[in-house]
Amino acid sequence: MCFLTSVVLVLTYVAVVSRAPMHWIAILVVAACIAVLPFVIVSILSALREQDMPITAATVTTGVVLSSMIAILSAARIPMSYLGLLFCAPVLLVAMTLATLRMQRGFLGRTAVLEFAGAAAVKRELGKSCSIIHLSDAPNWDFDRVLIDVPSHHTPEWSGILIKCYARK
Repeated sequence: MCFLTSVVLVLTYVAVVSRAPMHWIAILVVAACIAVLPFVIVSILSALREQDMPITAATVTTGVVLSSMIAILSAARIPMSYLGLLFCAPVLLVAMTLATLRMQRGFLGRTAVLEFAGAAAVKRELGKSCSIIHLSDAPNWDFDRVLIDVPSHHTPEWSGILIKCYARK
């Protein structure tokens, strides 16, 4: 998704800028910086995966990184088209918001519920991407989130598994 976003951003910028008289070297420098933006933003957003508000995190991160790029290019005295950047900003913002939502959905896909009486109901609520871990299966799994029922799982049988869950992060 980052590569496609980079291509669309560069094409958008070049399409807007090509109508005005500018140096092609400056256009290529700015286009290269624009092409790197999605990769930088996704890297930052992947570190912020535990956010409760992914759309806000994507918007703020995109704004900060884009503003930083503009400030660095301005400080380097590289001529750029602010109109071209204005046309690129919504494309970048929408793409990074969608990427953040897809990352959040992907992280939620690795969720499991430890076996207890209501585990099937919890699995129905979370969808088919949620798994139920039985006591015999417990050592052989890899999930980001493991949901427990406190009265059922704070027992000697499950204590070893819970210690492994707590120690993972």
